[in-house]
Formats: sequence, C-alpha cells, structure tokens
Amino acid sequence: MNRCTNAARRARPLGRMSVVLVMMDTRPALVVPGTRASNVEYPQLAFELNRRYACVQGYDLLYLHMGSPTCAHEDYGERHPSYCKLAAIAEALARGYDWAVWLDR
Repeated sequence: MNRCTNAARRARPLGRMSVVLVMMDTRPALVVPGTRASNVEYPQLAFELNRRYACVQGYDLLYLHMGSPTCAHEDYGERHPSYCKLAAIAEALARGYDWAVWLDR
C-alpha cells in the first residue's frame, strides 16, 4: 500500500467513496535508495508517479507483486498474466474499497 505524508494527502470528505488504484508486476515497485535515475525501470517509475497521484487525490495505491510471469488457476493451470487482473480487482474489493481502478501500462 502506498505511503503518503500527511501534508501530501488530502483528507477524504465524509461520504466520499473509497478508491484504490491497482498495479501489478513481477518486478519490485520501490526504487532502491542510491539508484541512479537512469537505472530506474519503467514499473518503478510508474509506481512512483501513481503513488504521488494517489496521495494528492486521497486514493490508496495497491501494488501486487507477482511471483511468476503467469497466473495459476486451480482448474485450468497456467494462464496468461491478463487473467490475474480479475483476481487483483477482486482482492482490492475484498479489502473493502468501493472502487478499484486497474492501472496498466
């Protein structure tokens, strides 16, 4: 889940629906301290930009790290990673969010 400073995050007004932005990749989201900007991979840059956007808008950001480049289904076995999107959205909604927005590259 994203971490926002109190100053960067706007409080959600009473009655406003809870929103989570959902991202998923096999690579880590966070940039290792001391890494040169030229060595930052796309998912890490995208995560940071989306984290900042979520903070300003009062949203949460859920980054799901995949352990393998495919999804495993109980009945159908290995599936294309796009099948993981449904499980990711279901996970976000199961956490109690009113809205889950999938962010893809």
